[in-house]
Amino acid sequence: MDKRSAHVWSRNSLVKPRVVAILLLVFISGCASGTMFETTRPVIGTSYGVQMAALSPQDAARVRNACPFGQPSIQRAQDYGQTYVVARDGYVLEEDAADRIPIWVCESVTKYQVTGPLTGGRISFKADPLLPSDARSVDADYKNEPYDRGHNAPLADQSRDQRLRDETFFLSNVAPQDKVLNEQAWAELEKHVRDWAISRDSVHVITGSFFWDSTEDDPTTAKGFVHYKRIGKDNVSVPTHFYKIVTARRTDNSDWDVIAFVMPNQPIKRGVDFTKYIQPVSWIEKRTGVSFFPDLPLAKRRALESVKASSFWPAQ
Repeated sequence: MDKRSAHVWSRNSLVKPRVVAILLLVFISGCASGTMFETTRPVIGTSYGVQMAALSPQDAARVRNACPFGQPSIQRAQDYGQTYVVARDGYVLEEDAADRIPIWVCESVTKYQVTGPLTGGRISFKADPLLPSDARSVDADYKNEPYDRGHNAPLADQSRDQRLRDETFFLSNVAPQDKVLNEQAWAELEKHVRDWAISRDSVHVITGSFFWDSTEDDPTTAKGFVHYKRIGKDNVSVPTHFYKIVTARRTDNSDWDVIAFVMPNQPIKRGVDFTKYIQPVSWIEKRTGVSFFPDLPLAKRRALESVKASSFWPAQ
């Protein structure tokens, strides 16, 4: 067993304002052991959030490898309560203790690691031993629920080291994802990322999920909250959207390329036109309250965050 412990990030000891005044129970699953309900949460805004804990030297090195532009930073303390940073050799993530899903997962994906001989060998999902019991999900939370256990850092990104493959099955690396989306369109997007890792030698990927309603972008329809669901005995939050941000050196090594996708947590089939789901990184930052490239100089960061078209696409 991994003897390291997760790093706690106490957002100024604020309690996350998850459920507004009245909790509306709108749906209960008919399955014996599954419960699912819909509730609301405040819409995330933007400003600066203070980090309250330091990483160990070993885990700091893992963060530098997985997040070359800096560990993603929550911009406003009140948007998130207690979170935990878990650093492994295959990925680094920040887990939301209230939602029991990752806010972001960083990984460096290389040509070498995606072209190895290991295939299959799926194992059971399991609770993350680096997280306390009151901040993690368990496999039973997903039982009899209409969602897949959606990997953030995919199994197929690891084809050289069985330990790294196995570690993708910790539930800290998982969020409830629509079954069709997970097995079709999202799987296809993950395959594009691996193809880019092969053609570019390596790519850096940030994957996560968030809660958003398009009516909140219009001041005439915005209400300040978004409906979402929770499942299982631990009330695991079901995100409304997933994102994936990919960066890599340009083929002439002159600069960095970036491309970002946002897909609703809905049944989207394979063969979809992915250009419909491309968004600038700044669009995702506004709706997650997370700064994804905090260590870059301001001008460079803004340039990368504003990119929508990219030489990544069309997919090779």
